[in-house]
Amino acid sequence: MSVAISKPHLSPEEYLTIENAAAFKSEYHDGEMYAMSGGSYEHTIISTNLSIALGTRLRGGRGRTLNPELRVHVPDSPSYYYPDASVVCGTPLFVDTGRTTVSNPTLVVEILSPSSERDDRTKKFWDYQKLSSMKEYVLVTQDAPQVECFIRPSGEASDQWLYNAYKGLDTVLRLTSLGIEFPLNEIYEGVEFQNTTRSIGS
Repeated sequence: MSVAISKPHLSPEEYLTIENAAAFKSEYHDGEMYAMSGGSYEHTIISTNLSIALGTRLRGGRGRTLNPELRVHVPDSPSYYYPDASVVCGTPLFVDTGRTTVSNPTLVVEILSPSSERDDRTKKFWDYQKLSSMKEYVLVTQDAPQVECFIRPSGEASDQWLYNAYKGLDTVLRLTSLGIEFPLNEIYEGVEFQNTTRSIGS
């Protein structure tokens, strides 16, 4: 989750100078910094469960699961984001000597919240599509067991994405870009849902 802070129209270099010295994380898009706010209890549980589910199935060299501490850079935007989880297949392409930022994720996961959902579905998704390495974008709802996947077919243009929706704790989530699957109950273990009427995309 992120909130715009007061100083707009920073260059990427100015952003990185401020960000690397800051005590809290901020994202960068279109010349503005967006301070990252703290996640909810449910957000934290889902994020942890996702990392475990992905890491367990990717163990052995199929890909590397990265947590929200690592930035993703979109050079063509330019933007810097902290996705809730990402996976790099092959050698990570670091854009800094500190090895804090990569530019070649295969899969990116964002956990939706009321303050972030609009950006996750619009500007972030459009930015991530500019990365040729990106094969799948995953949106995870906090308050209902539902996950949406946007998949780039092999060899297709960057704006041709397939859409799959998964709903229900017993439903098996298939991450096509990684060739793995697991039930939604692994992602939502420990989460108590307050909203049982929400539908996908609402």
